[in-house]
Amino acid sequence: MTAPGRPAPLGRRGFLLGGAALLTAAGCAQAPPAPRGTGPRFDLSAGAVKRLREKPLWYGTLAQSFAFDRVNGHLYVTQAVEAGVRLPGDAQPVATAEGHHGDLCVNKLDLAGNRLAFMRLKGFGHGVGLGVEPVGGDVFVWTEADVNPASGYGRALARTRFTPGAVLSAADTGTVTVHRPVPGSTSNQPAIDPTTGRLAVRHRRAGQAHYRVFDLADAGLGAFDRPLADIAETDLGDGDEDVFQGFAVMGDFLYRLLGTAYTPDAEDDPDAGGNPKDSHGNASVSTVDLRSGRVLDRVRTEAAWTLDWREPEGIAVDPQGPALCLGFGGGQGRPWTFTAYEKRALVGVSASSAGR
Repeated sequence: MTAPGRPAPLGRRGFLLGGAALLTAAGCAQAPPAPRGTGPRFDLSAGAVKRLREKPLWYGTLAQSFAFDRVNGHLYVTQAVEAGVRLPGDAQPVATAEGHHGDLCVNKLDLAGNRLAFMRLKGFGHGVGLGVEPVGGDVFVWTEADVNPASGYGRALARTRFTPGAVLSAADTGTVTVHRPVPGSTSNQPAIDPTTGRLAVRHRRAGQAHYRVFDLADAGLGAFDRPLADIAETDLGDGDEDVFQGFAVMGDFLYRLLGTAYTPDAEDDPDAGGNPKDSHGNASVSTVDLRSGRVLDRVRTEAAWTLDWREPEGIAVDPQGPALCLGFGGGQGRPWTFTAYEKRALVGVSASSAGR
């Protein structure tokens, strides 16, 4: 039985049927009622295959997060606004692209990774988390908001109607709604489970990282008083291999991408660090049970290791498949490009069953 206050499990049959993307009034993919059980989860030990390779974004900066809109057949990707760009209303250009200014670019791509449109958000955050919510003919994106200039990360969340070409701030209340799901928290980062219609928020309280999960329809109304899950993240250390690079949610399980960028070979730079390309990188993926907070597995991934330069950047669930997609920034310098690889195997589910 599911413990009170925890998310109801999403059973295998319910999830596989949910891939058909039944729509709720809120416009989110919603799985039908499912039998009791732990629900399906991705098999992280399975290999990853190429989804997109070295796709350019609107700016030359690194991708930070991405999410799928399967209702309309699009992919959204966040990145920092390029250094030297002067946005409307600014007295001077953005000082640094990866710094603390908090100006984001939200890219709209087709599923092949081709650029379609973009908008920019002033003073929102670093772009580590992203959720996409299609509603009728509109699409709303969930991002950080209210950048903390001391860190570059958001102290709130924003739900913003995607508006091609727009430059928006929190003052644009007709298009942007700012929410504070955990008052007093910092480093707020969202992800939407496209199979259940739930919003997960990673945040920090008193310096400790936590995850809370909410019903997306409630969250859109600003109702955050009934979290479906609340777990602490206690397993990550200070090493490069534990650097957080994004999370995604499917059913009862949360997936994290960890690791850092390639460093030069030791023979080229003895002080460069211990993550050269010939090691295939330190990136890993881990699974966390949202009901208990227990880390179920953690697997190093060599996906996209052949990139000239590779940094893990974002992770997302594609409900069609389903697929767990791992994002990487890469290239030979600016403009950096966006690459994604995917894992489709589910624990205890054969390939023939998953395809039904």
